[in-house]
Amino acid sequence: MTIRTLPPAIVYAIAGSLATDLASGALVAVSVMMLAAIAWFVGRRLTAPASPAREPTPGQP
Repeated sequence: MTIRTLPPAIVYAIAGSLATDLASGALVAVSVMMLAAIAWFVGRRLTAPASPAREPTPGQP
C-alpha cells in the first residue's frame, strides 16, 4: 500500500461506517463514486500535457 492510497481508504472507511441502512448505503456509495470521479477529473486536468499552439491553416486568418 502506498501513501497515495491512504486518503481514499480513510474516506471510504468513514463513509462505510456512516451507512446504517440500505438507503444510506446507496447514498454513501454514490457519494464516494462522485468524489472519486471529481478527484480523477481534477488530477487529469492538472497532469494533462499542454496542448501545442495550433498553426493556422493556409488561407485562414
